[in-house]
Amino acid sequence: MSERLRWAIEMLGSLIAFTLRALLPGWLTGSSLPESHGASRWARHSEHRSLGRLNSPERAQGDGIVIGFLGRQLLQTPAEDNLLLLGVQRSGKTSTVVVPTLLTWKGAVVATSTKQELVRITGRRRRELGPVWVFSPLDRDHSWIADLGLEPATWNPISSVSDTGAAAELADHFTGAGKSGASPHWYLAASNL
Repeated sequence: MSERLRWAIEMLGSLIAFTLRALLPGWLTGSSLPESHGASRWARHSEHRSLGRLNSPERAQGDGIVIGFLGRQLLQTPAEDNLLLLGVQRSGKTSTVVVPTLLTWKGAVVATSTKQELVRITGRRRRELGPVWVFSPLDRDHSWIADLGLEPATWNPISSVSDTGAAAELADHFTGAGKSGASPHWYLAASNL
C-alpha cells in the first residue's frame, strides 16, 4: 500500500470518527469533546425552586405559565414572566404547556390555533372564568362552537355598508395601497366592482 493511500485512509477514518463523536450523544461515544454551547440536562429535584412555583394541579396559581410537571406537581413560572415556546409539530407544546396554562390562568386570554382542539379542551373551563368568544372566520358552520356553549365572534366588513357611497369607500379602503403599486390594474378593477 502506498504512503499516499495509507495517509488518505487515516484521514478518512479520523474524519468519520470525529463526525460520529460530534453527532452521537456523549453517553454513547464516551465523548470528551469540549461543550461549546453549555451542558443541558434535566433539572435536579433540589433545583426546583429556581425553576418556578410548584403546586398540585388543583392548587395551581392563576397567574403563571405552566412549564411542566415535576413528579405529580405542576411547575409554573412566576407571575408576569414571559415564555417563548418553540418546537416542531407534534412535540407536545399544546398538550403540555398551552392547555394546562389555559385551564389554570385566571385572567383574560387571547389564544390562537389552527385546530379546534384548543377550544374543545379548554372552552368550558374558560367560560367558568368569564365570557369566551371563538373567532373562526373560515368555518361557515359555527354549530360546533354553540355545542360547547360558547359564542362565535364574527366580523363581516360588508355588513356596515348601507349605500353605494359607503361601498365605494370600503372598496377603496381595501384596495387603496395596491393602486399606487407596480401593477395597479387589478386593484383599480376590484375597486370599480
